Amino acid sequence: MTFAASAALLISTIGAQAALVDFTDSSAFNNHDTSETVAGVTFTLTSMPVGPNFDDTLNTTATSYCGGHPLACDNDGAGVVDDEVTNPAEFLMVSASEAVRITKVYVFDLFSGAASAESVEIDAMGDGSIEFSASASAADVNGFGMFSVGGVPAADIFKFTAGPGNDDSGRPDYALAGFEFEVAPVPVPAGMVLLSGALAGLGFARRRS
Repeated sequence: MTFAASAALLISTIGAQAALVDFTDSSAFNNHDTSETVAGVTFTLTSMPVGPNFDDTLNTTATSYCGGHPLACDNDGAGVVDDEVTNPAEFLMVSASEAVRITKVYVFDLFSGAASAESVEIDAMGDGSIEFSASASAADVNGFGMFSVGGVPAADIFKFTAGPGNDDSGRPDYALAGFEFEVAPVPVPAGMVLLSGALAGLGFARRRS
């Protein structure tokens, strides 16, 4: 195998690694431990205006969804003050030890309202720019929602907020149950690409001679 082929194989293996951060797993996240390492990446959860809360037990009407999804469902997930993050004063902030890309998000207590639906918003880097927003639909029975995430760039900080849409109680809120992520691909230095090309050229020239 030539050096260029070996380099191409190496580059192709530096890809994404899918994994789950589960805020419903009380052995990983609780009111005394808000950091967990998953697939080599350490995630830390903070919130404003007070610290995150994991105390609330899971809504029993939503437990039927736990069997079909990879959530521990020991509790209702992460919230602020109570078990939920509420618009507009509250938010959850997830910090990662390296850049990751969120691919799915799981929530509980997300109910469709008569006039509008509650929504999950994600702001990569916490700079005030909402890159992703998804609302509950009539199919999100018992307040469970699983959304495929698109358009959110790889980052090491993510801010989770609730959109302005209200539920039947007039409160835009939800509990963050977890999210799936991929480790951002490692960029290949330009020098390595040039070196592999040069060595491939030398190999070709050697075969010609």
